[in-house]
Amino acid sequence: MQYSQAHPRSQVHTPPPGQAAPTPPAQASFARQPSPDPASARSQTTPPAGSQAQTSSQPPAPENSQADSRARASDWSRPADGILKNTPVKPKSSSTVPHGLTQGGTPARDELRRKLNKEMDWVEVPVRDWFKACAPNTKAPPDETVFESWEVPMVDTEPGMYPVVNEGCNDYLEASECTTFTTCCTGHLNDKFTSKLKAEQTLDYNADRPDLVIFPNHPDAVTAYKPGDPTPVPSESHMSAAVPHIADNPNEGPSLQETDAPGDLPPPKITRGHMSWVWAEVLIEVKRTRTGFPFLHGEGADFMPSGDDHVLARGQIAEYALGVLRAQHRQAVFMLLILHDHARFIRFDRDGAMVSAAFNYYSEPRTMGEFFYRLFNKHAREDQRGRDPTAHLVTGQDAEDFRQLYKEFADEPDTAHALKFAGTTGWPVYDLEVTGTWSPDGVSPLTTSSPSAVTTHICRVGRPSFASTSVVGRGTRCFAAYDMTLNKPVFIKDTWRVDSPNVRTEAENYKAIWGRVAAITAEQDERKANRDGDGDAEEPPDSFVPTLLYHGDVFSPAPSTAGPAGAEAPESSPGRNVPTATMRDNTPIVQRTLTQDSSRKNRYSPRIHHRLVFKEICSTIEDFRNPFELVTALYLALRAHRFAWEECGILHRDISVGNILLYPGDPADPEAVRFGLLADWDLAKTREQLENPSATQASRSGTWQFMSALIQKYVNKVHAVSDDLESFLHVLNWCALKYLPHSLSDTAALSSYFFNLYDKAPRPLPVLTTLGPAFEEEGPAEKLYALMDGARVVKGLPEGHPFDILLGDLTALCKSHYDTVDFSHLPKKRQVAPEHNARAKLPARLAHWQRRTAVHRAEASSFTPEAHVADATPARSSHESPLKDHTQFLSAFSKAVFTAEDRWSHAELVKLVDQVPFLTSLGSVSRGTSSKHEREPALPTGLAGQNVSRPVVFKTMYTTDNPPPQSKKLKPDA
Repeated sequence: MQYSQAHPRSQVHTPPPGQAAPTPPAQASFARQPSPDPASARSQTTPPAGSQAQTSSQPPAPENSQADSRARASDWSRPADGILKNTPVKPKSSSTVPHGLTQGGTPARDELRRKLNKEMDWVEVPVRDWFKACAPNTKAPPDETVFESWEVPMVDTEPGMYPVVNEGCNDYLEASECTTFTTCCTGHLNDKFTSKLKAEQTLDYNADRPDLVIFPNHPDAVTAYKPGDPTPVPSESHMSAAVPHIADNPNEGPSLQETDAPGDLPPPKITRGHMSWVWAEVLIEVKRTRTGFPFLHGEGADFMPSGDDHVLARGQIAEYALGVLRAQHRQAVFMLLILHDHARFIRFDRDGAMVSAAFNYYSEPRTMGEFFYRLFNKHAREDQRGRDPTAHLVTGQDAEDFRQLYKEFADEPDTAHALKFAGTTGWPVYDLEVTGTWSPDGVSPLTTSSPSAVTTHICRVGRPSFASTSVVGRGTRCFAAYDMTLNKPVFIKDTWRVDSPNVRTEAENYKAIWGRVAAITAEQDERKANRDGDGDAEEPPDSFVPTLLYHGDVFSPAPSTAGPAGAEAPESSPGRNVPTATMRDNTPIVQRTLTQDSSRKNRYSPRIHHRLVFKEICSTIEDFRNPFELVTALYLALRAHRFAWEECGILHRDISVGNILLYPGDPADPEAVRFGLLADWDLAKTREQLENPSATQASRSGTWQFMSALIQKYVNKVHAVSDDLESFLHVLNWCALKYLPHSLSDTAALSSYFFNLYDKAPRPLPVLTTLGPAFEEEGPAEKLYALMDGARVVKGLPEGHPFDILLGDLTALCKSHYDTVDFSHLPKKRQVAPEHNARAKLPARLAHWQRRTAVHRAEASSFTPEAHVADATPARSSHESPLKDHTQFLSAFSKAVFTAEDRWSHAELVKLVDQVPFLTSLGSVSRGTSSKHEREPALPTGLAGQNVSRPVVFKTMYTTDNPPPQSKKLKPDA
C-alpha cells in the first residue's frame, strides 16, 4: 500500500514536481548548542556553524624521527618519476594489524581510525550523480508516494536525535512498501557475541557500533538483534533543556528526562536492538556538532577538513563499514550520515567511498525518501543494496548439519577444527555459487594446460577463518568450506584482484608453478621409462604450494533479467575492459568496484571480485608443535620459493607467518612432521615485471613485520630475492620470540623489544609524489642495525642446539649480505604448550631425501659459517652477496633439518604459550587463556588495532568451547 497519509507530527509534505519546497518552520531550526562532551570540543579547526567561509586547518606537523647516521640518503629514498613502485606510502591496516602487537583502549582505537581514514579514497559527487552511480538499475519513487519531513528536535546530545530518526526511517520503509526490514537504535547495545568472548577473540566482533542500523526481519536476524517492543519516548515538547543522558548500564538505551509540560503531539517511538555485524543491511550514523562532522558542507567549506576530530570521524565510519565487509558477503556497504540538519549518502567498496553532496533532509524529504525507495522497494534486489547475489542463506536443519559437520572429520584435526570454527553459533551459513574453471577431477591442480571449461559448484561456508582489516585493497576473506558438488572439504579464498592487464592474477602464478611441476614430472617419467627402471630415482620437483582446484571472477545477474521496469542504468565508463551495467542482454555483470570511476585522483586501480579454491585445509606456521616442525616447514617453504624463482621466474614478495602453512605430510602417521606450504602468491611478480617496474601496479609488497629492512626504509627499492630470504629469518625470529624460551621470556622488556623490532613505523618528513605530499613510514632502525651488525635477535637459547645454530648461521648470512650493500647508492615459571620438544618422525618424502640423496650434504658442504659477532663493525665488501640466490640459505636449513636426532631432544627448548599475544589498554600482556596478567610498561599510543590478537589464516581460532587438540607426544626416530 502506498504511504500517503500525513503524519500527525508534521504537516510538511513533499511538494509536487516543479514546485519549491516549503521553508522549514522556526521550531525546526538547528541552533548550535554548547556540547557537554569534551571530545566534541577538542577540535578548533572549524568556525561556528553559519559562517560563510570555512578555514581549513593545516595538516599536523610530522613526527620527528631520528636521522639514520649510518644509512645515508640515496636515490632509493626518492622515486625518480614521483611514482611509488614497491614500498607503500604507508603501512596499511591490513599489512600491520594481522600480525601486530596490538593495544586496546581509546588511543589504539583512534590510531586505527586514523589509519583507516588515511588509506581511504573519499570521493564527493552530486546527489543525482550518486544515485545514478551507486544505485543503478533501481527505480525512483512514483510521484504519488509521499515522504514526510523529519522534525528532529533541538537537543544537546546525539541520543536525543535518535527517536525521530528511528521512526522516520521506519516510516520511509513503510512508504516504500517494505515489510522485510526494520530500523533499530543500536547506539548503546553491543553485538551480543562480543560480551561472550575473551578480549583476544574479539577480532570478528567490533565492540563499537553505529547509532542506528536497518536490519532484515529474518527470524535468525531477529534472534541476533532482538528488538524489543517500540518504546515511547517524550517528544520535543516533553523534553527539558538538559535532554538525554546515557544510563550507567551501557547495555541500556538512552533515557530521556520528562517534564510536567503538556505535549500536543504523540511521542516518537524508538526500537532498540543489539548491534549485529553479520546482519546489518544499512548503517546510520548521527552527528550533532559541526566539529565532529566527517565532512563539511556549506559555502567555502572544505569537504575533508584535516582537524583531528574530523579525521577520527571519517575513520569511525570507515571502521563501521569494515565491520560489515568483514562479516558479510558484500560488494559494497551503504551508509546514511545525519549531520545535524543535513544528510549524506555513502557507498563503500574496496576502492574507497562515494559520498553524496550534503542536502537538507527537512526541506528535501523526497531526496531522503528516494534513498530508501531505491534500496528497499518491493522490487529491489539484495545486490542493489551491496550484497553478493551468489551467496544464498542456508537455514533450518541444513544450517545445523553444517555446524555439526566437523564431527565427521575426527581423524583430520586441522580440518575438524576449521569446520567447527566455520560453524560458530550466531554466524549465518551460506551456499556460494562458485562458477569458473574447476579441476576436471577435483583432485589434480589446475595448470597452464588445464581445460578452461566453466562449471559451477555449490560450496557451503560459515564464519570466515580470516578477514582483511582494511576497507580498501584486496579485502581477502578465507573460508573452510564444504563443496556440495565434490562432497569434500575445501578452502576458499575470496578476494578483490586488480583489474589491470599488467598485473598477473594469483591463479596465473599457481598455474605456472603447477604447470612447471607437471612438465618436470613428465620428463622424469619419460627418462625412467627409457631406463627400464634402472638407476636411482630422480627427486620430484618441489611442489610445496597449495593445490589450486578453482579460480574465477564473481558475476551478478544481468540487469535485463533482474532489474525492474523503468530502472535507470548508469553511463558506461570509458576504458573499461569488463561488461558494464548498461548491457541489455543476458550477459552477467562482473562484480567490480565503482569508486575509482568517480575519483579524480585515480589513487587506486579498479578491482574485480575473484575467488580461488584449494584442496588443503591447513594451519598456520604459528601452530608448530615443536622447534623441529617449525624449521622443517620453513625449509620446505624455502624450497618452494626457490623452485618458483629458478624454474618459473616468479618471486613471492610476501613471506610472512600467515603465508607459510602446515599440512600433514603423512596422514597415516599422525606423529610425522607436517609439511610447510608456501601460499598467497597474489603479490608475486615475474622476473620481467621486476626488471620493468613502471609497467606494473604502483603498490607495496609484503607484510610489515616481516619486510626486509631495506624494503621498509627505501621507498623505491625494487624487490629482490635477498629481501624474501631475509623475510624467512624474520619469520623464524618472530616465532622464536613469541613461542620459545629465551633470555627475555617472563620479563617486562619483551613486549617493548618485540614492538621496536617488528611493529614500529617511524614517520619522517613528507616526500612529494605525483599524488601530492606523502608521509612514508619507515621500518624500525633496530631491525636494520641488528642485520648490519650481525646481532642475534633471539638470545638465551640452549647453546649448540640445532635451532640456535641455524639462527646464528642465517644471521651471519644476512650480515654478510648487508656488508655488500653500498648505502651511498641506495635510496619466571613458564607455561609449556602440550607438545613434546624432540625431533619428530620425518615424513616419508623427507626421509627419502635423507636416505637416498646427497642433496642436503652437498648444500651443507658448500656453506661456510660466518663468525657470529654481535658488535662487529660493518664494512663494505667487494664479494657477492650470499643472498643473491637460495644456495647458502638452503644449506643452513638443510644442515639443521638433517642433523642428528638426539641434538633436537633438548629439555629446555620447548614450545610455550604465546608470550606476547596482545596488549591491554593498561599495557599489560594477556597470557592467552590464562586469567593472570603480568604488568608491562605501556607501549607508545601509536599501536594500531583493537584489543584483539592476530586473525587466523587457514585454521580455526581455538576458544573455550573449541580447544586445541591434545597432540601426541612426538618421539625421535627409533
